[in-house]
Amino acid sequence: ETISFDDMNISSLHYLTHFQMRCTKRWWKLKEFLSILHHMPNVQILSVFLSTKDSNLVYGNVVLPLLPLTIQQFNYAIYYVPPVELTEDNDIIVSWPLSHPITCFTGDPYWFIHTIPWRFELMSILSVFGKTMSSKINHEANYDKQIKHLEMDTNNNFTWINALRLIAQCRKIRTLDIWMNAHAVAVEGMSIYIR
Repeated sequence: ETISFDDMNISSLHYLTHFQMRCTKRWWKLKEFLSILHHMPNVQILSVFLSTKDSNLVYGNVVLPLLPLTIQQFNYAIYYVPPVELTEDNDIIVSWPLSHPITCFTGDPYWFIHTIPWRFELMSILSVFGKTMSSKINHEANYDKQIKHLEMDTNNNFTWINALRLIAQCRKIRTLDIWMNAHAVAVEGMSIYIR
């Protein structure tokens, strides 16, 4: 059942100054994101990790002007399914000012876009990004200092060497969940926790 955010009767959360939301199991639209922001007029640190097909949520020149003026730190990560005709990420990257730099990993069909540095304690990685993320310069993204919980979705296209490179970057990691489909091949002698 879909619940419209406009239909929710929520009083303003004016006392809320820090807000973190991770919701990647549904497709978000700009209007829904704005509805949530409307209820938090005094938020100072906003951390949001979403999934979307709405291009308005990936362009900095669209998202940033809509944020409350009280924002001091904006941490943003998004899984994006672009329209078929969009093959370049440059327009997205240049839409974000130097005050809010981003990185963009392109895969098929998803793209993964996030602000730099990474400030979330948890990271969920789809196998389509594993190879490019494992080769990313760590000091820029800050993966080594922030990630304490790592979830990895693996398939036959995501090799264990790429997984190990990425895991090695996360020096503060405390928990690791590796999700495998029925066709993924495990390395002999390796113990894997599968949910």
